Amino acid sequence: MGLNTGTVLSGRYRLEAPLGTGATAAVWRARDVDLGRLVAVKLLHTTGVDPELAARFTREGRILGRLNHPNIVPVLAAGDDDGQPYLVMALVEGPSLKERLAVTGPYPVAEAVGLVADIAAGLATAHRVGVVHRDVKPGNIVCGDDGVPRLVDFGIARAGDLTTMTSADVVMGTAAYLSPEQARGEVPGPASDVYALGCVLFELLTGRQPFEAESAVAVAYQHVHDAPVAPSELRPEVPAALDGIVLRCLAKPPADRYGDAGALEQALRRWQSGIDDATVALPALTPIDATAVLPVIGDTAEPDGHRPSRRPLVVAACLAAAVLAVALITATTGHDGSANTTTPPSTTATTVVTTVPTTAAPPSTTAPAPRGKHGKHGEGGG
Repeated sequence: MGLNTGTVLSGRYRLEAPLGTGATAAVWRARDVDLGRLVAVKLLHTTGVDPELAARFTREGRILGRLNHPNIVPVLAAGDDDGQPYLVMALVEGPSLKERLAVTGPYPVAEAVGLVADIAAGLATAHRVGVVHRDVKPGNIVCGDDGVPRLVDFGIARAGDLTTMTSADVVMGTAAYLSPEQARGEVPGPASDVYALGCVLFELLTGRQPFEAESAVAVAYQHVHDAPVAPSELRPEVPAALDGIVLRCLAKPPADRYGDAGALEQALRRWQSGIDDATVALPALTPIDATAVLPVIGDTAEPDGHRPSRRPLVVAACLAAAVLAVALITATTGHDGSANTTTPPSTTATTVVTTVPTTAAPPSTTAPAPRGKHGKHGEGGG
């Protein structure tokens, strides 16, 4: 069907003015005549479109209509008017992130991280119900008058991004944030959105895209084969921990990235809190000698730092030794001082005597072995 100003879809949504067009869909400002409010209507191009893609467009729109998140532009309705699939979304007034970047250049580091974390939080709600955006880029992030960033343009079912690169404007906007698997014509998943969001964060931090070339195909080739530079190489004040988050998003194998937008959001929130995912680990434990944990009896310092007096024990030991000496002399010389020729007394008696100093001997003065020390947590990222 022809799309013109004044066209009414399903007897309810009257098109007023085009807001933009891409390779797969066009967005119009429209009026909901039933409720008397302005809305945005996205209409899938029908010429040459696979019927399965059109069905998916509508199906995902209906799923998104059940989502409610402050960082997603809500989908209000999904329908089909005489073979023309469309989505009705809330109309958010304000510049896109692409437009803001063109004016401001790179963002302050903390602001860039906060913005991407907010978008990741919204995108995570879609990932949890199995919806992949497939086209995350600054042009699809709108900053409303309230300052809240919102992700728009869900529901585009892309059938191989390279085949849709026909307009130089659309091509570069798509290729610059294209995951390696999408460039190879593979089915995108949540990790593909993470890759694109990593490209957005890279651009917010550095003012340029991770890969730049004269053609879309050349850019797509770089996404597949070339390693990105760390943001700090272009902007030294970017912390190393944040470098790690961005480069993990831009890993070539999807399995090496954050699994979905929720995992990326958590990493960015941890970084905001001063926790570095690259260094956080359980503290290393030094092996502890089993004997070191047992206190030495009698060798514990008093609270004032002085050890208990050992004088009574020393005196007792000396007296016991004197008694033993007298007993031995008496046994060998007799009471009158003559030599005693009888058999020496049994050692049992001396054993009884000598057990006294043994049990009453001063405690060991050996200091207890030091306990093992535990490592500390690191600082930094996510």
